[in-house]
Formats: sequence, structure tokens, C-alpha cells
Amino acid sequence: MSDDAGALPVDHQLLETLLDVVIPPSPDGRLPGAGTLGLTDTIARTVRQMPMLRPVLEYGFGTLAELAMRRNAGGWGALTPAERAEVFAEFTATDQFFLRNRDIRRTGEGCGGRKCNKCELFHKDALRDKS
Repeated sequence: MSDDAGALPVDHQLLETLLDVVIPPSPDGRLPGAGTLGLTDTIARTVRQMPMLRPVLEYGFGTLAELAMRRNAGGWGALTPAERAEVFAEFTATDQFFLRNRDIRRTGEGCGGRKCNKCELFHKDALRDKS
């Protein structure tokens, strides 16, 4: 584990299992899931370099934890991979903050260019300054 581990608002094991939900291993086991690719250190380093991402991750992980607890009192770690996929699908399909802001980095749209109170990103201005 790297020195950047504290940058993440979640433990590495939870992030690895979430990455496996987003990009799962192939059914035949020949291709690994994203959780086994060692991306957590890279994500932690990115969060350390871009602290504005931390509230977004805290929000997302917190919401996923709440949804997981509704299914199993043991939370995310007690869910099967299939149940984790269902929780993630529910989150991405129904969470209005996620739906409204998931393409901010790509499009610069979402909060009309104003500071978003939940994620503290300056959407259009930040993109304009980086280009």
C-alpha cells in the first residue's frame, strides 16, 4: 500500500471490489477484473493531487454503503459479487446527483457552470482553465 492510501475516503479492499463491479473479470477467468489491476494506488494519488475529487468519492461511497446496508446489515463487504453489481446498478440508475454529474469532466455540463454545493467543482470554468 502506498503513502497515498490516506487520500482515499474508503479502504482499498472496498475500492478493489467496486472496481471489479465496474469492470468484472471475464466469466472464464482469463481476464482479470479491474480490482486486481492495482489501480487503488493510482486513484489515491489522483485524489491527493486533486482534492476536489474527495467529496465526490465520499458522496458516492457513502451512498453505495447505505444501499448495501439496506440489503445486508454487514454492508458492502457482506454482499456477493452479484449483489454488489445490483447495488451499483441501482446507484447509477437512480441517484440524481450521480446522473446529473457523471459526465461533468467530459462535457462541462451539470450545474450550469456554477459551483456545485455537493462536489465543490467549478465545472465549466475548471475545464476552460485546463484547455
